[in-house]
Amino acid sequence: MKSKNSKLMYVSAAVLAAGAVASVNTQNAHAAEVQKQAEKDTDSKLNAQVADKIAENKQTKIDLTKSQNDLQAAKSDKAQAETNKSTVENTLSTKKEAVQETEDKLDQAKTDLNSAQTKAKELHGQYDSSYENNVEKAQSEKNVADQEVKDTSNQVQNLQNQQSDLNNKKASAENKIESTQKNLDSINESAKNLSNQVKQLQPKYDQAQKEYDIIKNELENKQNSAQKATEQLKQNEQELANSEKSLNDLQNKSNQNVQTINKTQKQLDENKSNLSNKQDELPVKQAQVTDLNKQLSDVNVKLTNAINKQTIAKAALDRAKDSVANTMILPDSYVKAAKKWDKISREDYKHFDDKQFTKEMHAASLEGWKINQYKSNAKDKEHMVDLNNLTPEEQLEINEFAINLINQARVQLGNKPWTLNRSAMKFAADVANNYRKNNTHTIWSGHDVKSIKEAARENGLNDSDNLYENLGQENFGMQLSNDPLALVKYDPYGKMYSSGYDHSEDDYRNHRDDMDSLKHHIYDDLKGMFFNFKMDEWLHAGNMLSFYYTPQENNNNEGQTTFYGAISLDMQSSSPDTIIIHYISVPDRIEGTYVKDPTKFNVNDNIPLTTTDISKLQQDYVQAQNEVNNYSSQKSSLDSQVKTLNDQIKQDQDTISTLTSKINKLSSDLLAAQNSQKDVATQITATTNQINDLKSKQLALIQAKNATTSELATYKQEHANVITNYTNLKSSLEKLNKDIQENKANQESTENTLEKYKSELESINKELNEINTKLANLKTKLSNAEVKQANAKERLAKAQADYENYVNTHKDLIDQISASDKVIAEKQEAVKEAQISYDKATKEYKDAKSQVTKLADKINNLDQSIANSKATIKTLSNRIDNNKKVQASYIKLQARKDFDVQINKALDAVDKPESKQAVKSNHNETVLPQTGANDKLSVFAALAGLSLASLGLGSLAGNKKRKRN
Repeated sequence: MKSKNSKLMYVSAAVLAAGAVASVNTQNAHAAEVQKQAEKDTDSKLNAQVADKIAENKQTKIDLTKSQNDLQAAKSDKAQAETNKSTVENTLSTKKEAVQETEDKLDQAKTDLNSAQTKAKELHGQYDSSYENNVEKAQSEKNVADQEVKDTSNQVQNLQNQQSDLNNKKASAENKIESTQKNLDSINESAKNLSNQVKQLQPKYDQAQKEYDIIKNELENKQNSAQKATEQLKQNEQELANSEKSLNDLQNKSNQNVQTINKTQKQLDENKSNLSNKQDELPVKQAQVTDLNKQLSDVNVKLTNAINKQTIAKAALDRAKDSVANTMILPDSYVKAAKKWDKISREDYKHFDDKQFTKEMHAASLEGWKINQYKSNAKDKEHMVDLNNLTPEEQLEINEFAINLINQARVQLGNKPWTLNRSAMKFAADVANNYRKNNTHTIWSGHDVKSIKEAARENGLNDSDNLYENLGQENFGMQLSNDPLALVKYDPYGKMYSSGYDHSEDDYRNHRDDMDSLKHHIYDDLKGMFFNFKMDEWLHAGNMLSFYYTPQENNNNEGQTTFYGAISLDMQSSSPDTIIIHYISVPDRIEGTYVKDPTKFNVNDNIPLTTTDISKLQQDYVQAQNEVNNYSSQKSSLDSQVKTLNDQIKQDQDTISTLTSKINKLSSDLLAAQNSQKDVATQITATTNQINDLKSKQLALIQAKNATTSELATYKQEHANVITNYTNLKSSLEKLNKDIQENKANQESTENTLEKYKSELESINKELNEINTKLANLKTKLSNAEVKQANAKERLAKAQADYENYVNTHKDLIDQISASDKVIAEKQEAVKEAQISYDKATKEYKDAKSQVTKLADKINNLDQSIANSKATIKTLSNRIDNNKKVQASYIKLQARKDFDVQINKALDAVDKPESKQAVKSNHNETVLPQTGANDKLSVFAALAGLSLASLGLGSLAGNKKRKRN
């Protein structure tokens, strides 16, 4: 059956091949070309799909390797976790036994304590405390009597002092009354003299006024005429001068317009030329950027691995730097509370809950106080400084130290760091010098506003108030205690100090200390301000760190204002053991608000803050970076070139935009200048005509002025005696009347003063009488108090003697009570130690149980990871197998296509068939029926058909041949 089927398949293939060859000359040429192109497109798509599968298979193998590694790692982690879990579980029973053992010991210690306390109670019950109570009562009564005598004596002394003061005031008042009465008598005498002078002068003035009235009207008429003529002449001269000035201005403006037109036209031409040049350069630079970006992409790939190594080295260097320098860390709770309540206080102060704010900030500040401790520096301990005479280098060092600490805290709140500034350092030094000069006692008076205002004025700043200073104080020769048990009692203003001075007495007297101690003081003072949980006060912290209390800043930009900061120190005779620290901050918020004179306060004279240099790690970092430099130098160069070109392109684009705007503006300006020139020419003509008209009026006005002036002078000359006499008498009489009025006012003022002094004297006499009465009463009271004091003293002596007698007769009982109290103290200490041991054992047991739970959770999670990795490996393996099948099919298809090519080449090599008539042919026996094909071709086709059939590709070969035709 198999042989028969094979033969049929061969015959069919042969027939198909022969039929295909026979139809060579019957296919349409255009259809053949279309089929050929379709075949090409199909092959292209198939190749792309196979390439995608190959790439996918490559990535899948990578993912498979990673999943297998993850699986092994998870298995290893699980084994380790199980080992750890077993180890911890083995300790649980021991730890539980320890808990029970320490609990038993604690119970026994408590039982022993109760027994001791019961015994002590019995002994205390036998002791008669009345003798001791009588002594305390007698002592209390004596203290009361002593205080009464002291208080009454003080009252007597005070009244006697007041009596002396009042006697002095009385004498002073009597002297003032006598002096004022003499002054009043003198004023009254002056009034009489002035009145007599007026009586003598008045008749003369009346006669002179009658003579003056006769000529008055005529004189005024002539004066008015002369004045009018003069004013008309001045007006004409002024109008002429104004017109001539206007003409000159118009001519200048005309000249300026000509210059403007010429200049604008030149600028317009230049800008048009520049615009054309920039528009030509832009495409060339854009092409260069494209080429450089391609090069940069290649360099970036090579640089990635080197950068990773450099990053690790840098991280190690950064960690080392952080571990060396002193830090000021704000706990997360502090940052959260500060931002929360700062936002509320700025947006809606009515909703500000002061109690809740204090609660949150108190807890956060206590935490901040505990975690921040000063780190000493051995080199600074060897550097001695004179606190009253710091060198410029030492001042700079402490300024850098303090501003760095402040900025650490500000940055953690997201606020802009302070800028260390030399002008601010001078201002701070001037403030300290003023405090020292005024010997300000800051402990009681706080800020010395006068000193701050003087220094602000000298340094070109707003001197209206204290706008700049936060004030701190530290105890010289002492350091804040870092004992954790003392933290809850910490007082940031000086109550929890311990001795920290290690130098000579001479150094102490002259306020010399080491730099490490000085920095320690600054650190502790800032720490006290930032975390002031003892006094629940954060105004200083808010002001220095820009939250909650920010009077120097705008609420819309809080925390981002530029501050020029500095610090200074001073020590004064008023408080010789107190270091006063001035923290100065000058805001640069609105120009002219704080800095009034930039020539005195230079906001640009700033000092960059440096960090600690750790040479060894720095060297390691540089060595790691050298590996990066091989590629980064290329990248830097390319980046620079790309940036330069992009900047140039951006600049060219901006230039093109600017030039276009300039050209439009210049065109508009040119047209405006041309129109202005036309208007000016018209105005010049009108002004010239006006000047000619005013000049023609000038001569007549001069003649009129001269005539009226001459006529007035002649009239005055004719009546000179009358006018002079009237004027002089009038002036004298007016002066006398003025003197009379002034004398009258002085008289009234003096009388009021006299009455005032008399009233004061009466009040003093009254008060003096009252004090005399009180003084007599107090002296009686003092005498009685002294008697009570003597009696109380006698009672105290008796009570003390009775108590001493009781103690001597009951010494054994008292010794037993003392011994029992000592036993109780020992038992209490034993309970305390047992409680500590029990708490420690309980914690260790709970920690172990918690560790077991965590390890069990970890094992469960690792089991899930293992299951996930296995599922992933299975999925990836299936994907790889499927892709292998696709590739095998593709290879088989390629083999078919290669065989088709060989067949087509063979067919092309055969001679083309020639049509012949059957009656003329000599070889009809070798031609297949109903074809004109050559027998060679037929034989080849049959063989080809058989070969294709043997491959199972008969139908494909037929299709392929049809496509080719």
